[in-house]
Amino acid sequence: MFFRKKTSKYEMNNKQAEDTLSNIFKACNIKELVQEVSLKEIQERHRKENNSYHLILSIAFVFLLLLLISPFAFHKPAADFQTQSNNSGLQIFQHHVENSTFHLTLSGSDIDYNHIEIYTSDGESIPPTSYDEETNTITFTYTNEELNLFIPDTAGNTLHLLLTPNESN
Repeated sequence: MFFRKKTSKYEMNNKQAEDTLSNIFKACNIKELVQEVSLKEIQERHRKENNSYHLILSIAFVFLLLLLISPFAFHKPAADFQTQSNNSGLQIFQHHVENSTFHLTLSGSDIDYNHIEIYTSDGESIPPTSYDEETNTITFTYTNEELNLFIPDTAGNTLHLLLTPNESN
């Protein structure tokens, strides 16, 4: 479509084209405009103009293509977190969902693993599946629904997380 080579309708050798153009100028009595310009120069000028046009068109096409595929370049997480402000030193380090299991790794220390509470939007309590005190990782079953996580530390502060599933998942 953009790079299709145009075929000419009429074919004429260079000598015939120069003679025809010269005859047209003579017939119209246009002497001051008659210059020694060969057909090759005209063709070369036309080719240069078309090359710049095709270059601009190619750059615009590549830019548009990159613009259209750019949303696929970024990985969207399975869920979004909203964190309430707290005085504990706990923060989310990383998280991911794997085989309906949510893995949450926290940075900080003194997590009170025995008192972690997870609730659905209906108020149903979900116990953590496991936790690893060395890596501060908590795992629990995730069924793609909104969850409230309450993660206390040993100083009595609590990190409250609201896990909201993305609509596209």
